[in-house]
Amino acid sequence: VSRIIKKIMKEILREMRYVRDKKEVLALERRFFGRVYSLLRDLDYCFRRVRYYQKEFLKLPSINPYIPSVIIAGAPNVGKSSLLRRLSKAKPEVQPYPFTTKNIVVGHMIYDGEKVQVIDTPGLLDRPLENKGKIELHAILAIKFLGNAIIYVFDPTETCGFPLEYQLNIYKDLCKFFPKVKKIIIANKLDILDTARLNKFLRLIPENKYVIFVSALHGINIDYLKGTLISYLEVSNR
Repeated sequence: VSRIIKKIMKEILREMRYVRDKKEVLALERRFFGRVYSLLRDLDYCFRRVRYYQKEFLKLPSINPYIPSVIIAGAPNVGKSSLLRRLSKAKPEVQPYPFTTKNIVVGHMIYDGEKVQVIDTPGLLDRPLENKGKIELHAILAIKFLGNAIIYVFDPTETCGFPLEYQLNIYKDLCKFFPKVKKIIIANKLDILDTARLNKFLRLIPENKYVIFVSALHGINIDYLKGTLISYLEVSNR
């Protein structure tokens, strides 16, 4: 179509050399636009389809492959989105019910001059990989292709609606699926964690696992987490 329009343009320009008045110029102009409109009208379906996919691509988060990325993962409603808000300027939706996050959300953390992409992912359920839903697979693919490290968020208060044993099973699955990806264990909701729940959590977590206790809601230990994250990613020594 582009070639045809250029051909029409050349024809009109040739004829325009011999026009005698403004009336003939306007007639040529109308003829040019009429023929072009006819061609473009036949392409309307193509334009609409291209525009549809353009809008779909605009919904995708922008990922920079040249800076380190850390994935926030865990069961639904454990506070992953709240943690992303604390670590970055991203504003994911936070609601008191599970499965608020339905796609990956990207934020950027800057600490001691280092920049890290922090990616919030949909909640994971304790079920085999082949049985995971489309929303859960967003999280799995983000870890597989984007993550230099995983922040795994536990809710030791169990107010998320999922028992600690259930959350631990999800963590073990991630360790099995991605054994080479560095993992940072976070225990969230420190502000409402009682002694009994704390002791249960410490009994369940393997002894050799280092845990950072935070409150994403109140910002407790967030700066310490940022420093630890930079250390894990070894960005300071690059």
